[in-house]
Order: sequence, then structure tokens, then C-alpha cells
Amino acid sequence: MVSWLAKTTQLLQRRQPPEPPAPYEVGCSCGHQITGVRKPGYQSVTCHRCGNVLFVLPADVYPKPKPKKEQPKEPPKKPDPSPPEAPAPRTKTAQAPPTPSPRAQSTQASAQKAPVTATQSGSPPAQTQSEKPKAVDVVNVEVRRPLVTRFQLILLAIGGVVCATGYFVWQSRLTDQALVSLPGHIEAGAAALRAGDVPKAAEEYRQAAWAVDRLKRADAESLAIRQKAKELGAVVKLSPVPLFEICDQARHAKKEAAEKWTEKFNELYRGAWIVVEGDVVQERGPEGLGEPVVRFPYPIDAAPVVFDVRLSGLAPMTGKSGQHLIFAGQLASLTKEGSKNPMWIIRLKDETAFLWGNVDTYHALGRIPDVAGDENDPRHVLSRQAAALGLKP
Repeated sequence: MVSWLAKTTQLLQRRQPPEPPAPYEVGCSCGHQITGVRKPGYQSVTCHRCGNVLFVLPADVYPKPKPKKEQPKEPPKKPDPSPPEAPAPRTKTAQAPPTPSPRAQSTQASAQKAPVTATQSGSPPAQTQSEKPKAVDVVNVEVRRPLVTRFQLILLAIGGVVCATGYFVWQSRLTDQALVSLPGHIEAGAAALRAGDVPKAAEEYRQAAWAVDRLKRADAESLAIRQKAKELGAVVKLSPVPLFEICDQARHAKKEAAEKWTEKFNELYRGAWIVVEGDVVQERGPEGLGEPVVRFPYPIDAAPVVFDVRLSGLAPMTGKSGQHLIFAGQLASLTKEGSKNPMWIIRLKDETAFLWGNVDTYHALGRIPDVAGDENDPRHVLSRQAAALGLKP
């Protein structure tokens, strides 16, 4: 079987004429073109100009494909100049009609010629009742894309986890910082207060108060730190204008300029810190009702000036009349009120008013005499108020 196939292949190869060798033309990098004839194996050719060695592929061992026979092209069709004939109207014949008379035949023939003539002239044929156009229902389908894709949800979740982790790490570092820095701030604040550097002492105790708030401490030591921070802050931010000068400016204000005085007070003095010392008394207020007040010894045009001490920070000491108090707060208003019992009332911001409790911070104001006096002496008053606030003696 194998010898028969080999003999047949040799016979067919003898009948085919040998193909001429394929030429080649290879361009060198120097620009010189090298030509020659391909061989059954690959060749290495040397450029005569520059000496580079070039590689030449061998001759193709596969026979060339036979060219396809070209089919004769048909001549283009010429358009028909005559218009297309209209199709004959379709008629339904269920049964063979009866044979009409000669007169009816002539009438029918003339009627049939009329639509043919109209069709040939170019007018469209009339639609019958059975050939009405059908209505088509058009349904619009609106495809809505989701507002948030899955990829966006994943990104949001990753961002939330990263932010939450960063927040907790930041909070943990703040807590560690407060725990480490608290003893240093207390020691530095006490040293600055002994040296008379009140602003530095106020800043150190402010940071110490922040540390105990950060640590969420509620013991007696933390309460004393917060109290001293408030007192030193009031000393540093004390109003540069004395209260009697503010009352003197109110005395010069005319009745018709009450609104202007209120605007001036709000612009210049509202929010200013003051420290008050006086006795709590029960007096008739602007409307004739008994109210706890502290008198200020500077009447304005024979009208008394009093402090409204109905404040949450002063509640531990204002329940009993005749108590001598030392307290501080921010100014809220100074207005003349009442028709039955006119008086000037000084009101403090309730959230800022507090009782004083430390002798050393009150001494920074220069209001404690060197020699102790009666029970209304500042040392005795501050001792009673410290006990009421729960501070250590």
C-alpha cells in the first residue's frame, strides 16, 4: 500500500514541470539591497557594503494555489421605462353570478373601465371597508438604573470601616494623652499660681480640667480641678470696666434711648466676667413679688440696683436669706424693669454663674484682707461655699 502511494506521487511529480527558483531581495541597515535566489535551506548572506550578515528564508515547499476561474459578469439590467401596472382588484366570488342581460353587461363593462382608467392616471385605488389599517400598541419600557451599584456600596462600606477605625484610634490616643499629661498640668498650674503668674496657671488648670473630663472622672480631686479652672478663667477674663462705671453709663442713658442703651450694652459688656460679693435678701421685685436678690451699692437715679440670684449655680446657698455670697458669672443684661417697684436688675448667664470656693484663686483678685474678720470675711465665706460644693478643705 505504501509503495503504491509513493509510485503514484512520483508519477504525478514527473508530469508537473519544475517551478523556477524564487528570487529574494533583502534590505540591509546600511541601505544596500541584496538580491539572489532562494534555496531549499536557509542562507546567511553577507552585505558587500558594510559586512553585516543577513538571514534569508528558504524556498516555499508548498505548491502555489491555482488561480480561481473568473465568472463572466452579467450586464446591468436596464430600467423599464413603462410604469408598473396596477394589480387587478381582487373580488370574492362565492357562487357563480346569474347571467345578466345584454343591457346589464354593457353597464357593467363601463363600470369596470372606470377604476382601470383611474388607476392608470396615478390615483390610488379606493380602500374597501374590510381593508382598514390595524392599530399598533406601542409599549415604552423604561429601564431604571440603580442609584447605588454594588461596587459603590463596597467602597462606602470600606470607607466607613476606615473612618470608624481612625476615629477610635484617635479617641484612644487622646485618652492616653490625658492620662499621661494630667499630673504635669496640675503641678505646673499650682507652681504658676504660687509665683503669681495667673494666665499660665489658668491655662495649665484648663488643660487639667480637659484631661479629667476626657477620663470621665467624678472624684473629689477632679471636682477641685474643674472648680479651680473655672475660677482662674474668670480672673483672667475679668471685665476691664468696673461694674459701677457700667451703672454710671446706664444712669446717663435717657428713657427714650432705652433701646440704644440695650444695643450698647450688648455690644460692649454682654458676656463680660464679673465677681460679686454681697448678702442675699428677700425683697419685692419689679412687680411687687418677693424675690432673692443681692444688692449692689450703687443706685441709679434713686432706683436700686440688684442682682437676680435665681441661678442654678447658686442654688446651694440662696435658699436662706441673709447668706453672704461670693460668686462669678458673665453679664447677660442690665435693664430698668417694673412699674410698681422700678429697679435696675443685673442678670447673669445661668450656664456660667458659679459659687467661688478657693482662697488662693480669690486672693489673686486682691480682695482678701490680711487679717481675718467676722463670719462674713472672705475666708469664712469661701470655706462654707467649698463645703457646700463638696470640695476638700
